[in-house]
Amino acid sequence: IVSLISKILMVLSLFIYSFRTFAFIRKNKYDIVWCENVKVLMANALLKFSGVKLVFNMWSCVNSKIGLKIITFISDHIIVEALFQKQMFESLKSPPVTVIYTQLDENIFKQQSQDKLKKDFHCNEQKKVIGFLGGARYSKGYDIFIKSAYNLVVNEGLTDLVFYVAGINMDDDLLNDPELTEKVKALGNNIVLTKWIEDKKSFYESIDIFISTSRSEGLPGAVREAMGFGLPVIATDVGGTREALGNTGLIIYEIDDERIAGQCAQYIKNLSIDNNKRCILGDNARKRAYTYFIGDNWVKELETVFDNQ
Repeated sequence: IVSLISKILMVLSLFIYSFRTFAFIRKNKYDIVWCENVKVLMANALLKFSGVKLVFNMWSCVNSKIGLKIITFISDHIIVEALFQKQMFESLKSPPVTVIYTQLDENIFKQQSQDKLKKDFHCNEQKKVIGFLGGARYSKGYDIFIKSAYNLVVNEGLTDLVFYVAGINMDDDLLNDPELTEKVKALGNNIVLTKWIEDKKSFYESIDIFISTSRSEGLPGAVREAMGFGLPVIATDVGGTREALGNTGLIIYEIDDERIAGQCAQYIKNLSIDNNKRCILGDNARKRAYTYFIGDNWVKELETVFDNQ
């Protein structure tokens, strides 16, 4: 009963908000309303019949077919952050859809680095540090990363590799997984687990290769940050990852978890000994990041969308 009452109250509050918004927009004679998410779009649905243009911003992914149909019916223009999201609307009779890449915080590339993380690994220049930012979460593929590390260090004896996991939270779903905990223990000094790092510059500058084994992504921020720091990236082919990397990284195309871990390990092994390829991929990644993901180009693209409404 409590659940039913809460749902009824939620629907009523949505209607009340919609009517109030409708009155406010009409009173102030706005021409365009920016809808940041589905809830805001739904709350402004009445404006569809008032001549006011509704621009929907789909930075996060909407996987529901019904949700996509509702978005296409209400919106006058849809903005997405990656091409794979635009393709979701191709089979629907949708309004114009524009891809505008979200931008990274330029300050993380300029802030003062603490320059101490390399020392924390107790490693020398011959060792290569493999970085992973995503904590011990299934969605981020923490288990795949650990299996790759275990295969390389324990099974193949490549003790010149150090694996660095950042972003650990106590409520991460795989943090206390027995099998993974045993693998981490077996890795010993060849793996470092740390909590969330505020100083991202220190993190990225302390690693040689960045890994993303995510199971789902939009337009991945960590991948693009790593690119901005000139790092070679190895990543699973999910969401807009391949679109972000272009030809500047190594994509894992396998689907099965074991094969993903195997291909990831092979890529790490090859890149760790190929200094020239690491430099080429890193340089190209930095150029691509600064061309598409760092700066104010997206503001001009948004202005163009609004000017055309």
